[in-house]
Amino acid sequence: MQKIAKSILIFIVVSILLSLSLIFNRQPILSDYKKMEVYLSDGSFSRPVELQKSDFIFTKIYGESYELDSENFNKDELFRFLKAKEVFIEEVEDGISVYGFSKKIRYSKNINGNKINVQLFIKDDFVKVGFPLIYGSF
Repeated sequence: MQKIAKSILIFIVVSILLSLSLIFNRQPILSDYKKMEVYLSDGSFSRPVELQKSDFIFTKIYGESYELDSENFNKDELFRFLKAKEVFIEEVEDGISVYGFSKKIRYSKNINGNKINVQLFIKDDFVKVGFPLIYGSF
C-alpha cells in the first residue's frame, strides 16, 4: 500500500512540475520586431491586443502577429529560423502573402487542405508576419 501511495505522489509531483514548465516557458515566437500583437480569440474577427512579454505566461493566446523592420527583413532567414516550409504564395493588390508551416509553432489552421501556421505579408516598405495567420487587416 505504501508503494502505491509513493508512486501516486511521484506522479502528482512530476505532473505539477511539467505543467509549471509549460506555463513558465511560453515566450513570443519572435524577439526582434517593431510591434507585436496577440489574438485572445480564434478567427478573423479576433481583435489584436498588445501584451508585454511577461503577460504571455498566464494568457490564453490563439495567435501572434508582428510588424517587422522592412529594411533588414529577409524572408529566407525568417523561414530558416522557424524551420518552416513555404506552402504557397498569394499575390494581392498591395503586395504578396506567403503561407508556410513550421513544426516549431503550436498554432495552425487548415487552408485549402494545407496545414498553415505562418503567414507573411510583404509590400514596399511594410512586413507583417502572423502565427498561424494575420487576423484582421494588414
